[in-house]
Amino acid sequence: MITNYVSINTVIEQLNREYIPGTHWNIEELKEWTYEALNKIDRRLSNIKATDEIEIQDGKAKIPSEVELIDKIYRIHDDGSYEEILELLPNRDLTITFYIINQGYIHVKFESGQLLLHYLTTPVDLEGNPMIPDNVYYKSAVLAFLQYKIGRRAYWAGKILQNQLIMLEQEWYFYNNAAKGQQRMNAMRNSKRFRKLSNRFRL
Repeated sequence: MITNYVSINTVIEQLNREYIPGTHWNIEELKEWTYEALNKIDRRLSNIKATDEIEIQDGKAKIPSEVELIDKIYRIHDDGSYEEILELLPNRDLTITFYIINQGYIHVKFESGQLLLHYLTTPVDLEGNPMIPDNVYYKSAVLAFLQYKIGRRAYWAGKILQNQLIMLEQEWYFYNNAAKGQQRMNAMRNSKRFRKLSNRFRL
């Protein structure tokens, strides 16, 4: 389980050390590439859990832009109680409260009210920049991907040779697999620890 995160600014600082001093980067572009890198590594492993209350109007509520993956949705009743609502799937009982997602909106059977949304999202710093796991494998993978993307642009501009671009791509593949492998190892350790605790307290 990932518990510590650092801002993408730490990776940008590394970029500045490895390239010409004073190079100005398009932060929005670097943010987009960072999200792309996390997706390729498996963003689900670096996401954090979050909740948000959203308003329903005319039977629908807009999904916040920061939502990566919806976990659960609850209807908030007037008395303050919560009722979990389920996604409408084939063969599901239509008598239960359900929702469907279409074009960035959650659609429900009731016209107004509030929903409590449990979801996964990428953490951001105070400036709104994405944060990445404070892990040498993750940081190296994101840095390698940014360098590869910069290298691709340089290659098409005729500034570097094809074999240089291939080297950057191979470095990205190496660190990408290293980051994935680290997360699999962490998951295995956590699973083994859980099994040991389960056996220890089994009656």
